[in-house]
Amino acid sequence: MKTSAPKSIELENAITSFWSTGASGASILSLEYAAELSRLGRRTLLIDLDLVDPSLMVFLAIDDYPSGLQAGLRLATQSRLDATNLEQLVVQSEDHKQLHLMAGMPVQSRFNAVKDGAITALLMQLANWYDEIVLDLGKLYSKTINHKLFELQSEAIDASEKSYGVFRADPEGITKLFWNEFDSDLLANLYRAGSLGAGGRKALKTVIQENTGSPLLEIIEEDDNLTSAIAKGMSVGEVSKKSPISIAIKNLIQTRVDSNH
Repeated sequence: MKTSAPKSIELENAITSFWSTGASGASILSLEYAAELSRLGRRTLLIDLDLVDPSLMVFLAIDDYPSGLQAGLRLATQSRLDATNLEQLVVQSEDHKQLHLMAGMPVQSRFNAVKDGAITALLMQLANWYDEIVLDLGKLYSKTINHKLFELQSEAIDASEKSYGVFRADPEGITKLFWNEFDSDLLANLYRAGSLGAGGRKALKTVIQENTGSPLLEIIEEDDNLTSAIAKGMSVGEVSKKSPISIAIKNLIQTRVDSNH
């Protein structure tokens, strides 16, 4: 297994999205992915695009921040987003020089006012200033549960060069994954040895491939460093470079690098 990303990387600029089946750790993984890219010298923006329960600023214990996503969507649709007002929409990470953060929608259900095409417009304009844009989409919603949310999340995924679906590696998490309507690479998180019975990892990969048609790229074990990372308001890779989450994210980046060669 690969355990480290290269010291310097050559990558094409990209938008990458992470979504979850609910309580599966997509926000943690998107933060780690963005932080690792920034550590490698990529100018990176992490956007809290969870339109129901944005939590990035709470997780990082950032109290004073602008309404980044809401204002950004408005400016982008009006073709008024520029380098000057962009600085007023993002927060500079205290831990990573190359990492900026954009807060999510401030009030639940305000996503109903987001116009079709606004997310695409925002991302295309932001791509003028960043090497990497990472989206935390939160929990995915189906058409039948919330058609508006489904359309907005679909728009974000369609605008992404790469999307990763994160699910809990337990029977309930696997079942929720089968409701998914998106074609994404998959990451099994919170895996515990013996939790899936005989076959474990091998059986999980087979079941996922046969039932979704999508590859299972990583099986990430429960990370003992996560509690400490949450308490300190930082990415788990800063707590321990040996954390399962940190290793899995480095593998994803290494795979991108390898595919470019």
